Amino acid sequence: MKSAAKKFLATFPNDLPEVAHTKSGIEYNPRLQHWRIRDQLSTSNFNFDLLPPQAEPLIFGLKYTLINLLGIRASNTIYREFHSFIALTRFIVSEKSDFINTISVVDIQNFMASSKTAYKYTQGCRMLLRKWCNLGVQGIDPNLNPLLAKIKIKRPPDMIAVSTLCPKKGPFTDLEFESIDQQTNESYADGKWNEADYFLVKLLMALGARPIQFAALKLVDFHTPESEGADYWLNMPIAKQTNTIARDKFMPCLLGRHLGEPLYLYVLSVWQQYKDILPDPWQAPLFPALEIKKDPDPKGFEFHFTNQDIITRIMALFDRLAVPSERLESAMKVSARRFRYTYGTRLAEEGHPVQVIARCLGHTQNSTAQVYIALTQRLMDKIDAATAYAMAPLAKAFMGRLISGEDEASQPNRSSRIIDFRVDQSGSGMGSCGQHGDCNFCKPIACYPCNRFEPWLDGPHEEALAFMLARREALIKTTDLRIASINDRAILACAEIILRCRELNRQHP
Repeated sequence: MKSAAKKFLATFPNDLPEVAHTKSGIEYNPRLQHWRIRDQLSTSNFNFDLLPPQAEPLIFGLKYTLINLLGIRASNTIYREFHSFIALTRFIVSEKSDFINTISVVDIQNFMASSKTAYKYTQGCRMLLRKWCNLGVQGIDPNLNPLLAKIKIKRPPDMIAVSTLCPKKGPFTDLEFESIDQQTNESYADGKWNEADYFLVKLLMALGARPIQFAALKLVDFHTPESEGADYWLNMPIAKQTNTIARDKFMPCLLGRHLGEPLYLYVLSVWQQYKDILPDPWQAPLFPALEIKKDPDPKGFEFHFTNQDIITRIMALFDRLAVPSERLESAMKVSARRFRYTYGTRLAEEGHPVQVIARCLGHTQNSTAQVYIALTQRLMDKIDAATAYAMAPLAKAFMGRLISGEDEASQPNRSSRIIDFRVDQSGSGMGSCGQHGDCNFCKPIACYPCNRFEPWLDGPHEEALAFMLARREALIKTTDLRIASINDRAILACAEIILRCRELNRQHP
């Protein structure tokens, strides 16, 4: 037995200790049958009652091994090993139905051969079983180690969704991303989202970081420009690299002024909120958890969300928003992972090498980022009139209100009238602006997907569609697809308006 293992076992010669600590210093009682560990930004539930009763002889050795692993590894990683081990013991009991005193080589071989899922579970608890063997604790055959050493850890095919541009789990198309951005802005402007929700999603869209990284962010991580013309930036915790804890390592992420300036005001508001609560309010979380939690906050992470809290929050926001997609007949399933895939895809489209993509995504190896390089073009490389009409009902890019004429407009005056002589030389109005008509965006292109636009039933919308399609083709020839497709959402909104006008004219000729 290795000297380190002997030293570890000598610490607890007769029984389990009453107190043990995780790698980050969180205290728990190993003698309990249920370990609920709130370790920094995650909560892990080690419920030993989930083991079959026949596995009771293994609990002593299992707990010893878990104590050792929790002292050197992240608790959520060890919980996944524990979860896989439960599946192993349930299989052994189903085969033997007797008490399990020792896990043998034959037990593992039979489990691995039973199904592909079982093989994955064996991979999932391989580290736990090997540590158990090395410690020499009761409950496991020490001859298992050579077999366990041969098991290759295969990465799950997570990136298949990226390589196939899956419409449900993969990266968003440009149209989907623009639709999310627009509805996010509108939800915040209408008061449906608070500042924390809005900036969480905006940073997720801009940086593609993991939820655990956002959970780890503090006010002190936000930095204002150091000189004239410089950018705002975030010192983003890397959080998920091997053998690191939440705020061990950081990566600087630049923020444009359009995001940095309002985010700075938000940071100041959170600072004010915690100036009388925390000794140093700059250590407050960037996205505070306002709800009452079951577990006390670990030291240094007071008022922080957990990783799972952030994941759940993002999904709940978009479940209520129900953003449509041109690729689906139902609303998109929006998750943090899809934003991350989109961020990597866009980096590849912009021509960044795999090393840069890996670094921006916080990967220590380039292999995972390689899949983004293989994506050479987006889903929609060509849109013509027929395609626009086919996609428009699904995309639902038109957010405004169709009216019969200027008399029904919210602002029935000449200043709110939308006219473009490039579209119609006679100066026929396409519609009205339902707000004020002087937003300084490019008319009429920016009007069509705007929720303030009130198109007229007899407006020259087909001419507007032809104008935008011709402009797109010209941009493809002189620039690239990325720039040319920037107004695709406006094209689909215009096509949807045309279809609605045709339907109304058929009903009321």
